[in-house]
Parts: sequence; C-alpha cells; structure tokens
Amino acid sequence: MKKSIPSVICLLFMFSCIVMQGQSLKSIELGKNKNKGLEIKSFNGFQTPGYEIPLVSFLVNGSQYSSSLGIAENGSVVFGNKLRLKYTFEKSNKWGIKATVTFINEGNDTLKIANVVPFGESEKHIYITAFGGKGLSQTHLFRPNYKPVNIIVPDNAWEMGFATINCDNGNSFCALTRRDKSSITNGEARRFQTILHPQGVVTYNLWIADYIGTWQDGLRLMFQDRMLYDVEPGTFNNAIYEREDLKWVRKIYSGHFLAAWHNYFYDATKQAFTYEDFNKQINKLYGGDDFTILWHGWPMMGMDQRNQFDIFRSLPTGIEGIRDQSRTALKKYNNRLFTAFMPWDLPAGTNQMYNSTRSEPLFEGLAKVAKQAELWGTMLDTRSESKVELQAAVDAQRKGFAIFPEGMAVPRDMQNCVIGRVHAALTYPPMLNLNKLIKPEFTILRQAVVDSVTVKRDMAISFFSGYGAEMHLYVSPKTDWVQDLYSYYGRMTQLLRTNHDAFQSKNYSPLIPTTVDDVWVNKWDNSNKTVYTIYSVNPKGHNGSLFEVLPETGYHFVDLWNHQELKPVANGSKWLVSASIASFEAAYVGTNQEGEVGCIAKLPILLECKKSTDNISIASLEGNSIKVWKGSPAYSKTPLILKTGKHILSTKKDLASYEGDVVVQLFDNDILLDEVVLKGTKKEQVPVYKPFISPVSKTNYESANMNVKLERQNDKLYVNAADGEIKITALDQVALTPLLLRSGNHQVKLFDAFGQYEGNVKIQLYKNKKVIDSCVVGLPYGYMRLLKEPGKTVKSAKTPEGMIEIPAGTFTFKAEQKFHWFSKQPVEDTAKTVTLPRYFVDKNPVTNKQYLAFVKASNYKPKDGENYLKHWLNGQIPEGQENYPVCYVSKEDAEAYALWAGKRLPSEKEWLYAAQGSDGRLWPWGNTPDTKGEKCNLGDGIPTAVGKFPQGANQFGVEDLTGCIWQITNDEYFQGATKIFIMKGGSYFKPEASWWYVEGGAKPLIRRQHQLRVSPGYERAATIGFRCVKDAE
Repeated sequence: MKKSIPSVICLLFMFSCIVMQGQSLKSIELGKNKNKGLEIKSFNGFQTPGYEIPLVSFLVNGSQYSSSLGIAENGSVVFGNKLRLKYTFEKSNKWGIKATVTFINEGNDTLKIANVVPFGESEKHIYITAFGGKGLSQTHLFRPNYKPVNIIVPDNAWEMGFATINCDNGNSFCALTRRDKSSITNGEARRFQTILHPQGVVTYNLWIADYIGTWQDGLRLMFQDRMLYDVEPGTFNNAIYEREDLKWVRKIYSGHFLAAWHNYFYDATKQAFTYEDFNKQINKLYGGDDFTILWHGWPMMGMDQRNQFDIFRSLPTGIEGIRDQSRTALKKYNNRLFTAFMPWDLPAGTNQMYNSTRSEPLFEGLAKVAKQAELWGTMLDTRSESKVELQAAVDAQRKGFAIFPEGMAVPRDMQNCVIGRVHAALTYPPMLNLNKLIKPEFTILRQAVVDSVTVKRDMAISFFSGYGAEMHLYVSPKTDWVQDLYSYYGRMTQLLRTNHDAFQSKNYSPLIPTTVDDVWVNKWDNSNKTVYTIYSVNPKGHNGSLFEVLPETGYHFVDLWNHQELKPVANGSKWLVSASIASFEAAYVGTNQEGEVGCIAKLPILLECKKSTDNISIASLEGNSIKVWKGSPAYSKTPLILKTGKHILSTKKDLASYEGDVVVQLFDNDILLDEVVLKGTKKEQVPVYKPFISPVSKTNYESANMNVKLERQNDKLYVNAADGEIKITALDQVALTPLLLRSGNHQVKLFDAFGQYEGNVKIQLYKNKKVIDSCVVGLPYGYMRLLKEPGKTVKSAKTPEGMIEIPAGTFTFKAEQKFHWFSKQPVEDTAKTVTLPRYFVDKNPVTNKQYLAFVKASNYKPKDGENYLKHWLNGQIPEGQENYPVCYVSKEDAEAYALWAGKRLPSEKEWLYAAQGSDGRLWPWGNTPDTKGEKCNLGDGIPTAVGKFPQGANQFGVEDLTGCIWQITNDEYFQGATKIFIMKGGSYFKPEASWWYVEGGAKPLIRRQHQLRVSPGYERAATIGFRCVKDAE
C-alpha cells in the first residue's frame, strides 16, 4: 500500500466557493495548514472527515506532492521546483461542484506530472490512480487494509484520479479528476503522465459531489450516473439501447473470431465447410457461441485490386454459401454470423484504380454484403468507436445488425454502438473492469487469444466482471487442454446466461468487503436476486467465511459454482457466508493460468423439493420450466425438463437410480429463479481439467535401445530401434490413434500420422509387452511445418526450350516477411547454407498463351472454378495479352500445368537460388534497387508482357523476377488450424492507401509473401502466377 502524506491541520484562513442554495453540496471551504499549504477544511461549512484533505495530490518526476505541501497564495499553490498549481471553482449545480486545477512549469527543467488525485492519496480512504509504472494498464484502486487492485478504465481516462471520503455526519463525498488534453501547451500528453517543458501548462478538471452510501455508491455516481463527465450529465443518447432489434446483443457471452482459412471453418483440402461440426463440438463444451466473426480479408488485402467486399464474395461457394452457413448457425445453434469491416480499405491518390483496391462506397458495400449473406454484425477493424452514418447505412438494408469496434468504446462513443472488446494488446489484463459499471447494458467481451498459451485467467476475470470472452483459436479445437479449457469456461457461460438479469443490473457493487485479501467478490443486485462473483489468486484456495450478507425470510443462499446449499453464520451483529474456492499451482501466480472463481446467489425460495428413498417431489407455480440434473448442471448433460407445477419423480425410472446429488433448477425462460440441491449418497466426481503445458523443447533422444530425431519444420520423425515394437502417441489429443511400428529404421511424416496435430509426441519401445525405453519430443504450437517436398520430374540433359540452366551451387538462404499475424513463418533454414544440384527454370513466368495450350491439350477444368482465368473473355485470351503472365490461377491449377509440361513448381530455395545465385544479391541485377522503372515494374498497377524488362535479367538470364507477378512455389506449410504456401517476386500492383495492404511492387529477392489457404476461388488473384522448374541430369 502506498504511504499517505503526514497530516498536519492548522486553520489559518477560510473561504468558500460560490454557494447555490438547495443543493446538498453547497460549498467547499479551503484553508492553509501550518506549513501554509492548501487543504480542504470542510464541506458545507461543517462536514469534515477528521484528517487532512488536500485539494489534490500528484507526482512530479516520480516524487509525491500535494496542495498541502506547497505555499498557498492568491488562488495558487507554489512549489520549490518552480511549479505553480492554480485552481478555480465554478458555481455549484445539481451535479455538484466543478473546479479546474492547472499546473504551470515556471522553471527551466522539464517536469513529469502524474497521479493527480482529488482529496489526495491516503490510507484512510478509497482512491484510484496509477501504480507500478509498467504496462498499458497501471490504474489501481486503493482500499484501506487491502492490497491495491489493478483495474480497467476507459481508454481516454487512464490518467484519471478518483477518491471518496466519509464525513462525520454520515454523508460522503466523491471526486474525479480528468486531464484536459486540449489545454496542454509546450508539453506532451502520455498515457499516465503529462510532460511539461519550461513554461508548459496542463489543466485537470475536478468534479466533486456528495452522496449517501458506501464507496461503491460514490464510484457508481461518477462512473455510471456522470459517465466520468465524458458526456454532459443527463444528455447521453440511449436510443440504440432501446431498439428491440438490437437487444439480442445484450445476451452475448461467448463467441469466436475465426478466419476463413481456419480449418474448423473450412477444410481447404477437402473443399468443404467444417463450421457446423465446430458448432456441434463447442455446443457440448460451453453451450456454443452466441456470435462468430468471420475474418476474410487482411492480411491478404491488397494482393490484387479486389476490395474487401470482392474478397468476401470470393469465399467458398460464394456469398450464397456464406448465407447458408449463417442460416444454419442461427437456426441450429443460436449463433449469429458476423463479418469484418476494414475502414482503411480506401481509394487513394489521383490514380485510384492503380494505387488502391476497387472503389466502392464503404458503408453501402457493407450494407449490401450484410443483406445478401444475412449477417448479424461486423467487427469494425482498427476502431474503438462506430459512426451513426455506418449504422444507418446498414439499417437501411438489414435491421438488427450490430457494429462491433475492435477496441473498447469510451463513454461518449457508447451512444453509437452496443458492444466492445477488452483488446488482447492488454496482456495479463487487470482483473476488474470498471467499464462494466459505466453502462451495464453495453456488452463487453475479452479478446482471448488461444495460440501458444492458455486463456484461463482471461475467462475467469471476465466472468468475475460479469461478461464473456471472444476466443481467437489458432490451435486445433480438438487439442485436449483446449477441450478442457472450454469445458471449464462452460461452467461460467452457464452462470452468465442463466443470471443474465443480474449481470445487466445497474446495482452492481464491485469489491465488497471480504474476510481475506486476494479473494475478491463483486455483488450484482437485481430485484429478486443477488449474485456474487468471486475471483481468487490465492493458490491455497479458500474454504470458510468470506463476506457479509443479510439473511431474509423467504430467501436462501446457494453456491452456484459448486451447487451446494449455504447457511450464513452469525459473527457478532453480522452474518457471514462461506465460500469454497479451489486451489491452484503456486507457480501459476502471475501467469494466464492463475486464479479460480466462484459464484454464490441469494435466491427467493420458490421451489419445494423433497427426496425419499424411491421418489422426489418437486413443486413450483412460478416461472415456466423446471430442470432436474443428475449432479452439477453442465452443457455436456441433458436434464429432465418439466413444466412448472407439482411432480413426483421415480428415482429408478426417471433418474436411472442415480445416487448422487440431484440439482433442481427453476427457470423463467432462460433466467434462473431458484435452485435446490437434494443430497445423494454418492459424491459426483469433481471435474479435473487438464492444464495447459507448453510442448517440450527436446527434439533428439539417444539410448542403447533407440535413437529419435525430430525435424520440426520438415515434419519428419526419425525412429531407429533394433529390437522391439515402437508406439508413437500424440499426447495432447488422446482421441488420435497411436502409430504402431515394428523395430527398424523409420521416417514418419507426422502430418500423415496425426494430421495438423501440435503438442508433445511420446515414443515408446516395447519388448514382450513391457516398455523398455521411452522419450517425449515436442511440436510447438504455431510452428510452421512443410506439408510436402518438391516432387521429381524426368531429368533432362539439355536445356529445354524457354528455360534457363541453373548450375549446381551453394548459397546462404535468407527470407523476410512483412506481416506475421495469423500464421508464423518457417524459420529453421534461414541464414543456413544450402547446396542445390543443377536444374532448369523458366526464363519467364508462364504466359496466357502457354496456359491456353495446356487447357486445350488436357481439357483441364478445376473442381472449384470461382475466379478461374477471370481475366479471359469467354475462355479466350484478351487480344494483345497472349504473352502476359497467366493469372487467376490457384496452386492446384499451376501444379496441373506443370505436370502436363513435364515440370514442377520450384521450392522457395530453388526459386531464390535461380534468382540470386551464390552472391546473395538483393535484386536480380545487384544490390541497388531500380528507382526509375528501367529494370522492372515498380508498381504502377498496369500488367505487362513477360520479357519487357530484359535489362532486369539476372546473371543467369532469368527475367521478370521482381515487380511482374507473385510467383507460386511448391512450399506449402501448415500449423494447428492454418495452411499457407509461399510466393515470391512482388507484383505490378502496389496499393498505397494504407500500410495494412500487402506490400506489392518490386520487392527484394529475399522477400516472401504467403498466401493463406482457403479455397482455389479465394486464392486466385490478378497478381498471382507462376513459373516452373525441371530436374537436370
């Protein structure tokens, strides 16, 4: 806990701000202490807290100051470091009293002003300010006798200060400081501090109001009622929240952000949707998703001239196919499909058609796609707010459509959207989110990225703050620890959904007093029900009294997490309720595996239940349904559902002689009204969730019995055992069948054995049915592995027509990539020496004319014809473009051509060596880029015939190696949920409207560009072609 400044109160003079009659807070009396510093002497002339209260405290260059430590003079406080604090008060009104506090740097040194706290920092009262000095979220809530708690506040209020104090007549006062960024002169606004250069100025607004109640009431007053003064009090436009067609958004508690290239949405190899299978799977784990964001554009945007809506229409089976997926998801799983909207996809410059994607009005384009595909919302990329005009444009085409900004809206922007996100950029986020207090109807989701780490803590703190999570799943959903994580989350979503009425309540009180620290409790009051969410970071867990309650006739307390009846225990004049919170590994503290949760409810007694040896009697006239569970409720179970009324159940017939606890729940539609737990004679097995464990780093193992070697990037496992039987097991997916091999020397392609599995692989050697040796090697999550190596062609002794001989040689392989989101890059071979035999490469990329000859000779027709040879007219080459590089072809189309021609696609190493030789040059002609467009197309947006830039040929005579067209290579990689292939060479198209686009134009030879695998129709583009290689004798 921070230490407060020693209090010395000495009344030397007194004055009051202007009084407005009829208000509770009429005046604030300021005076000097014996050190001539400025302090608050009283409120309304007589109310005092009994200890020194400065007007504000603050940090200067990391040192603590307050108004009571300076010299007060004529509406200012002066400090020895030449800092002046000026203060002014406005007339009081029904909202309280407003003042301004201005810091003026009158010295010659630069000052850092931070932690401006009204009433000052003190161990005697509640306050909020920054603490810790690291991370994106340093804001903490300080409470006497408890550790400070890290909190989330709006993104424009990280520098805010807040405090409450209690006065001697039962009244309390709360205050808020907010920096006015527009007031800064000769200074800089930082997230948690303001830099003031000499003569620099910054003003903070200060609001003070009175209230009656706990400190949470004061917090609610400033956050919820006054909305942190981000909106003029009483003027918030609530229209969007009153719309019936958007009220479904309030019930969102789980969802996935998935990309079209994730194999649990669409299988690129089978060319079939897998989205419904995924919905079935997650429905059994946590009740399924309430929404799905289908990401489809970036990082492929800008590959060619298609805009975001064109790319959406290129998704598998077209917009009608996505519409069908949307319909099915809603009808069967109550899951609403969203799209993604990229506002940065804009025309640019005077040559718009060349310098950006195809022009289309953005708002109208989104509205049209939403209507055609029957979508329910969009994720608004790179924004934290929506626009009235955007919502209106979509409303004109499709009602009930929600705009979901990528970030979290600040209070004033909550008027234009009803949903927001705690972004994953806020790693190890604060466990308490006060945005929930501002607008309880505003739907919040935590962006939880499941890749190489778990998100258990993200889920737990979201539940604690009364909202859900938006999962970004980059590993296989079939991974065991992912399944267990989602099952664990299912316990939370079930409580969030069935107590939705409480979590939308404005009567939310965070951090009520607890008997111990490190176990926190939030209280959610709603008419007939009170719900308490619990979050613990005590590794030992907690079993015993935890917080105070008020027993009431006609109500009882139920542990909804453990499904146990609770009896409050008297402790003097108070009543305490106990909680049972699980323990966890101490090593998890400070990580994303940290923490455990609980949930207790005070419910009205509406169910009458009795259990005998053979029967269970159930009666209730409230609500409209009763669910009877064998053991704890779970989405993996199916309850017995009854209508409200009186029922007598046979234990043998209706419950299959179940001997454990029976949980009876009363519902009004989907809202829990009451719960009764009928004790059984046998305990239900407590769920044990497999924790996340990073795959081991080991790749090699040697012993007297066997040798093991794992080549991760090549996806090859070598096992050599002279005697015995070999068993290879995918440890993190028990459903996968182990691979059994006889003794010997084996090379195993793991993709062939276990698909896109990632995690630990166990190799055991058996002899006479006993394990005589074993080891574990690891495949890291997200590690790119080669799907297949280049094949072989018939070898040629002479250089084929149109090809160039590449002599055998050695070079250093290097590669670079602009973006690394959604998929990592293969890196094992980077900077390594590679030796290649002699081979041949096409002098130029394959042309339209050459490809037409193939089509005529082979009668080739792709299974997926979307966008195939889109630039041809009625199957014919446009006049004059015979020698242009063929485009709008997929990798499969290119492979079919190469096979017909007796060639193959080059590996990335073969392409690079044919382009640069052994000297490692960056450009075909050397190390100096062409700035005049004499050796290549720099990206003017106009395709040209091959061979147009002969002076751009390399030392071997190979042409069109950069700035012509992206060239497909053989190298296809995979990771847990994604496949890619590598392309080289840049292209003639260079969009410049945004830095988010694929970086086209002429590129250094080491630059690689990956194409995410979805479907041939999605992958075909106006800027993608290929050239071939052939093996030599």
